[in-house]
Amino acid sequence: MYVDSTDAKSFQEVAKLVSPMTTVPMSGCVSFQYQQHHAGDHLFTLFSRDQTGQYQELWRANIPENNNVNWSPETRVLIPVQVDLKAPYPVELVFEVAFNSAHGGFVILDDISFSPEFCNASTEPTFDPSIANCDFESGYCQYVQTQIDSQLWRRVSFRPNIYIPGDHTTGAGSFLMANSRFSLRSGYVSRLFGPPMPGNQKYCLKFFYSLRGLSGTDQVLSVYLYYGKSTKHEQIWTQNYKMKNVWIAVELTIQSQNNAQDKEEDSGDWMLSKGPTPTSYTGPRGDHTSGVGHYLHIEASMMLPGNKARLLSSSLRGSRETQCLQFYYHMYGSGIGQLSVYLQTGQENQDKLLWTSQGEQGISWLRASVNYQYDHQHQVSLYVKRGCSKGSVEIELYRASGNLIITREIQVENNQSTWMINKKHASQKAVEEAVKELHIQVGNLCQFLPQEKVGEFAKMSKIELLEATEKSVGPPEMYEFHCELKTFRTKERELENVCKEKATFLEKARQRNERNKLDVERYYMKKRHLDRIQMLEKKKPWVEYETARKEMEGVKKEREEMKRKLKSLKEAQEPLLRKIRSVESQLQPIEQKMKELTAGIREATQKCKQKHDQLEYRNKEVEDIRQDLSLKQTEEADRQKRIGHTQLMIKDLQKELQNMGSMEDVTPQIEAVNAELKSIQDEKAKLEGEMLDLRRDKDEAFGEFNRNV
Repeated sequence: MYVDSTDAKSFQEVAKLVSPMTTVPMSGCVSFQYQQHHAGDHLFTLFSRDQTGQYQELWRANIPENNNVNWSPETRVLIPVQVDLKAPYPVELVFEVAFNSAHGGFVILDDISFSPEFCNASTEPTFDPSIANCDFESGYCQYVQTQIDSQLWRRVSFRPNIYIPGDHTTGAGSFLMANSRFSLRSGYVSRLFGPPMPGNQKYCLKFFYSLRGLSGTDQVLSVYLYYGKSTKHEQIWTQNYKMKNVWIAVELTIQSQNNAQDKEEDSGDWMLSKGPTPTSYTGPRGDHTSGVGHYLHIEASMMLPGNKARLLSSSLRGSRETQCLQFYYHMYGSGIGQLSVYLQTGQENQDKLLWTSQGEQGISWLRASVNYQYDHQHQVSLYVKRGCSKGSVEIELYRASGNLIITREIQVENNQSTWMINKKHASQKAVEEAVKELHIQVGNLCQFLPQEKVGEFAKMSKIELLEATEKSVGPPEMYEFHCELKTFRTKERELENVCKEKATFLEKARQRNERNKLDVERYYMKKRHLDRIQMLEKKKPWVEYETARKEMEGVKKEREEMKRKLKSLKEAQEPLLRKIRSVESQLQPIEQKMKELTAGIREATQKCKQKHDQLEYRNKEVEDIRQDLSLKQTEEADRQKRIGHTQLMIKDLQKELQNMGSMEDVTPQIEAVNAELKSIQDEKAKLEGEMLDLRRDKDEAFGEFNRNV
């Protein structure tokens, strides 16, 4: 199979080669060979895609410098690849090539094969989900109960009756039953654990259950998903039907998360939750999508100030175009710190901050949209850091003997304060006395105002109050400085926006310059090729003339050489020619004699042919005679019969004559008949003689013919 970027009509156009969907769980080694040109201008990747359309990257072609292959066009070879495939559910293989430009090279793919053995002997075998199947007919299979819980589950078997419907499989088989009468404690929980299952997979859980005598209890039966050996679990189903004494079917689709936590560096755990968070006055009341679905959250109260946790996405494909990450976040409650989004490239100290938000953001879900661009494979990480546990306020007061520095440190957890004077710990009372010595009244901030101004100050906003305070208390230039500060702050924001715009424009210009650089290089390369083609076109007639001239000289040399060889061969063959001529002169009398003999043979053949014709004529006559003889013989046989009948008649007549003496004499008639009989016999003898003569002539003719031949 072959795909070329020249067939692409736009940037980021993708070519996909898709295999048939598997129908049974399978595992093994996928082997193929490929070849690529301009590997830096396209991405060649192998994915597996399930029935829901979810992709999983299995393999990606490295750039040329990472392959131990000579990539020059003269020695380019096919590179063999082997990839382990583990597919416990139906998947299809997708070979994908994404071109970044119209000059993105080409990719060749050949010899795709599959082996049921893994490429590497150390590769773990594929998990078979059927190990979790159990009908409890011959035991508990791989289901167990913990020693800590009360082991209420019993494997029992009943015949169907009006109280118990029997098992669901056959009606008379075994099933598991948990009877609350076996436990003395109200509300006690008995757990049945299934076999461990690999993560990052999709499963379908199907079972049947029946309730009896529990109509007043809600959520008496539940299904939980436990994560490894930790106590973290998630409720994925609970009973909400009141039907009794019937088997009810349940089917659950379990999809593990594609995101992973960075356990080595994390100080907290992301948890999959539903409904409100466990801590009061924190978090949302439900998820953003429907209000009753699931969402991920992390509990800040379980973390120390400055602790962090990361949530990593699966590996993402790079692109030369801008990509967009959208999500909703909720930051509400005390101790809220910082939520950041980083681009994780896999290189040390190369993570890039894409977005950040600090502090409490209200009680609503907020939408975040982050645009970024990265060419290579990467991950996106959500970085959570808990806020500080304390804050501080520091005031410096003028004093003739030396300024007084008062510091107050407030603890967030218990709302307690620590006071310091000139960096030394002091009580709140000592601070108040030191301030009182400076004649500063802190109990009534409006005490220094005239009474008629108090009402006006009470109606002012915070900004107006600050400005009036500066005009009333501060030096004359304080308000001017404040106004200048606001103006400078506005200008600073404007300059920051301009700088951001310039930086964005510069980054886009740099990216555009990088893209244009490749186009310019291709343009100059094309120009060099065109100039060289033009020069070669001009040089082509001279080269063709020189080539034709050299060919003509070679042909002349070959002709002269052939002439010399021909002359030498003639000289070498002269004695043979003389001998041939002498043999030909001797051969002429022999040929003349052969001609005479040939004429004689021709005449003998002619005579032989005539004899043969005569013989055939005689044979024909013999055949005719034979037919006549056969007719004569037939007539003779008939005549003999008639003679026999006549003789019988004669005897009968003689008897009658003896009996009749006075009868007429018939002797003349008898003599006439005998004479006729004799003539017939003579004619027969004559015919037999002629037949013998003909046979003799025939034999003589055949003998003469054989002698002539």
